[in-house]
Amino acid sequence: MNNNAIFRDWYQIRYYEVDSNNRLSIPALANFLQEAANRNCVKLKISMADLMEKNLSWVLMRLKLHIHELPQLHDSIEILTYPAGFEKYYVHRDFQVLNQEGKQIIRATSIWLVMDLSQRKLASVPSFISETQLPEGVQFFDRITEKLPSFSSEPSISVPFQAGWYDLDVNQHVNNVHYIRWILEAVPQTMLANGRLKLLDIMIRHECLYRQTVKSNLLMLRPNHYLHSLFNNKVNKELAIATSQWEL
Repeated sequence: MNNNAIFRDWYQIRYYEVDSNNRLSIPALANFLQEAANRNCVKLKISMADLMEKNLSWVLMRLKLHIHELPQLHDSIEILTYPAGFEKYYVHRDFQVLNQEGKQIIRATSIWLVMDLSQRKLASVPSFISETQLPEGVQFFDRITEKLPSFSSEPSISVPFQAGWYDLDVNQHVNNVHYIRWILEAVPQTMLANGRLKLLDIMIRHECLYRQTVKSNLLMLRPNHYLHSLFNNKVNKELAIATSQWEL
């Protein structure tokens, strides 16, 4: 059985990683997943550093989170991640988050792109990545195939943000975790305070650079179900679109 492509490690939830309800915050969860993915790539010799030697880099395009339960302060969780398939332009990666009893409480599917740093454009997945052997004996989740809806009317909530220095990553653009944070900041306060996020599906379309301003727009599709957009008015581009589903 080939388990060399699987990364797994334990994380303890610290005080600065929980929200006002003492639960793991969604941005902190996204950081955990990003860290696990990076450490898996280091092991497989397809890390950000390996790609940068070839003037390439990883970019997250799509992330779909299914949350059954969020751990609380001081809880320990185990995160598993592994490559789940390759296409000409896409790399699929799955995640599992298990509680201390080994129960799966969160799962995620994701799609990653390879960016040519010199042209800042999409590149085809090079063979040294696509030839990575997939793991055996793990659960592969259904790939993301559905399209996200578009805004059919004016947003009901719009929150402005400006990209700061500490929002940037090594690609010199806003890290995807901050996209997630900006999107969720537009959710009504009553839902943030009293609800539980059950599903988040985000597609990142364009990068956001230092000092650029964006608006996080929200439109209710139906009760507890929102459509989100991050829009850069200056360059007239929709940077990301997402849907979120909540439970009260």
